[in-house]
Amino acid sequence: MGLRCDKVVAHNIIMFFHIIDDQPFICLFISEVLSDLGHETEVFTSPERYLEYLESPHYSAPAALFSDITMPVMNGYQLLDRVLSQHPKSQFVIMSGSDEIESEYRKSCSAFLRKPFNLSDIEDAVVSVSLSYQDNSAI
Repeated sequence: MGLRCDKVVAHNIIMFFHIIDDQPFICLFISEVLSDLGHETEVFTSPERYLEYLESPHYSAPAALFSDITMPVMNGYQLLDRVLSQHPKSQFVIMSGSDEIESEYRKSCSAFLRKPFNLSDIEDAVVSVSLSYQDNSAI
């Protein structure tokens, strides 16, 4: 893709992200962008599959989860509740077509991506996660 990486390279951190969205093309797009920026990803096309992984012995905690809010069966807020109940310091990049995040989730939200988003929006989200990740690592 030949992305501009100047913002992220400055932080010199390779991070691992989980991406949860019921639209596979969005998962693929975000995964490719993050990979081009030098990061690692794991993609899930439903919250239910992600929760199965969360409960498995193969679970590896990410720097942050990119999660859509509007998904069938279980929405992103329900997913966040489940993840936070087991991993209270988890960070999220929330993706939504609406303009706002419910107030009780703002503390766990490193970034917000309003759909439709672009490469620069994803880069900015990674920088926000990087700053939060560094702050949490220093504790």
